[in-house]
Amino acid sequence: MKKIDMQARQIIYKQFWQLNYNERKNFMFSRIKRTQKKQSTVGLSGHVSRRDATFGYTFAVPNSGNIVNVCKVFFLTTLGYHPKNDAVITSLMKATPIGALTACEDRRGKHLPARKSDGDAIKEHIYSYNPQISHYRREHAPLRKYLPSDITVTDMHKDFVEKYPHKKCCY
Repeated sequence: MKKIDMQARQIIYKQFWQLNYNERKNFMFSRIKRTQKKQSTVGLSGHVSRRDATFGYTFAVPNSGNIVNVCKVFFLTTLGYHPKNDAVITSLMKATPIGALTACEDRRGKHLPARKSDGDAIKEHIYSYNPQISHYRREHAPLRKYLPSDITVTDMHKDFVEKYPHKKCCY
């Protein structure tokens, strides 16, 4: 007897992939149950296992609401992952502390880059040299501007460093 039929698996799959990244992590986290391992074994070489938890996997059957225990392979393949690649589960459970109610939120893009410079000051400095539209390119590239030929990038950089000593700008 099948606990979850193919149609229900397809519904779960579609619902899962309609979620955004953090919602998918929370979906998985809410359906994976972490428990302490019950016994410890020692291998032939005297090596003690580093595994400290056992994971159980569940799905709520659509249209009935029943919670069904499933194996890891069934869990992964229903959500569209490769059955032998459980990296998504491992990374999720390692990043989330024991006892947390939800999965850790994605922290990518939350901090400003350490070496980011103020682009407005640099643009303002360049425009202080009065760039002009070339009379050759007005028709084809009306927004492109050119600096006079007697100005070099080295001179502009030296001038910028003198005018704005507190702002960092590499050559």
